[in-house]
Amino acid sequence: MVQPGSVLLGRVRYQRLRWGEAFYTELFGLDLEETPIPGGKYGQFLKDGKNVAGLAQQQDQEREQGIPPHWNTYIAVEDAELVAKEAERLGATIVAPAFDVLESGRMAVVLDPTGAAIGFWQAKEHIGAQVYAEEGTITWWELMTSDPKRATEFYTQLFGYGTQDFPVEKGTYTVLIHKSEQAAGIMTAPQADVPAVWTPYFHVADADATLEKATRLGATEMMPVTEAEGVGRFSWVTDPQGAVVAFIQPAPRQQ
Repeated sequence: MVQPGSVLLGRVRYQRLRWGEAFYTELFGLDLEETPIPGGKYGQFLKDGKNVAGLAQQQDQEREQGIPPHWNTYIAVEDAELVAKEAERLGATIVAPAFDVLESGRMAVVLDPTGAAIGFWQAKEHIGAQVYAEEGTITWWELMTSDPKRATEFYTQLFGYGTQDFPVEKGTYTVLIHKSEQAAGIMTAPQADVPAVWTPYFHVADADATLEKATRLGATEMMPVTEAEGVGRFSWVTDPQGAVVAFIQPAPRQQ
């Protein structure tokens, strides 16, 4: 059973699904399973038959508002409606009140107090990602925001996360701790006017080769491969439709 408070699923929302299928399956060596749903289809990226992440069409209202393709982040909860209301009490704005997603589960979406979108997933038949932190799968989630202190207060109050702080060039990098495990990171956005956003990191064997392949497949480099001591080598790109995604070659574990 997935524990409430776990960051469990990423889903990329696209204007045209076909581009996303080719880019992510080729870049990370994943398979794609498509399921018909009302109004279109839903895709699931798979590794060895296990769910890694989702792929869905953008809603008309998102496109009308000029929202570009993007990744969504979901946190496991026991009751999406109650958690959304508690999030609102703590300063979030409810974007989508809790609703049923066929027989898969129930979800709600809010903007946290710093403006980052976050989803809450109450699982039924679909628990979320079944494989994590392996090559070709999502291994980390990171929130960049102009107000990391406020964001940290919000998530720790909402889910009871512990925290661990690490000094970085611009302030502090805060790791959220869930059930004694590192769950996600929060850091200051590089510029104050950059919207707050959650970004997934995929685990790769070779960050340099992955960046070269990503750009060959139509991605645009946002950050060259950068090394953080004891963490690994990582890079950010925008995929062919403009969704921001990161990948990391983790540093070897200390024996």
